[in-house]
Amino acid sequence: MVAIASALSTREASAQQNLFNVPVPAVAAEDKIFFQEQLNVGSVGSSNTTFDYGLGNNFEIGLNVFNVGLYPAVTPPMPGDAGRNGVLINMQKVFEPNESFDIGIGTQQGVSATTSSQQTEYMGYGWCVVEYDTHNDHGRYLAGTYIGNPTYTGKGNSVGWMLGCEYPLIPEKMHFMADWLGGTNQISVAVIGAVVELPRHWQLSLGAQVPSPGSHNPYGMVIELTRTASNVSRGKGFSDFSRGAN
Repeated sequence: MVAIASALSTREASAQQNLFNVPVPAVAAEDKIFFQEQLNVGSVGSSNTTFDYGLGNNFEIGLNVFNVGLYPAVTPPMPGDAGRNGVLINMQKVFEPNESFDIGIGTQQGVSATTSSQQTEYMGYGWCVVEYDTHNDHGRYLAGTYIGNPTYTGKGNSVGWMLGCEYPLIPEKMHFMADWLGGTNQISVAVIGAVVELPRHWQLSLGAQVPSPGSHNPYGMVIELTRTASNVSRGKGFSDFSRGAN
């Protein structure tokens, strides 16, 4: 489930079930709802909200309301910066070639919000990610690629790579998580942190954001709250923990 987020003067791509910014090839089970709220704190603060609905057959569709400002920016964005807020429709299809590998192909398509100085513009983003799950306490690992238009990614490359991992520190209770959107554009950041299981099917993720080399993006903090009460397709042991929608 990917929401788009802003930390300091950059946005982070986040969608369907995800680590911090790298989408996980997992979808909400049929007729179930996934919810996630992501906050980014720095010289720019933003709120990003994601809802997804499982349609069955390893497919989901949802809505992202992203980059809603929390407070005035310390440094106003420059023309061309990827700091637009807006609304996107997201969808993802998951393929299961075997018990160890999942493949997710997804997209976000929508428009930026109209402001007094900017007109509504098309925003588009797509990804393909492969996950290898060890099915035990050795974690899971993700790699993939993304493509986005300049309104989404900002200045820099429009095609980049994605890497991610999750490793249990206290199985089913606390997991280390890290991911990286490679490149030199304004979503090219890495986040390193952890996810903690909370009562009543909630999860809290906290991470420190660092810029991808050559991107000149700022440092920041990411806070993510996920509702995991719904079933998710498909479940594979501890790695369901941060997929959300358990």
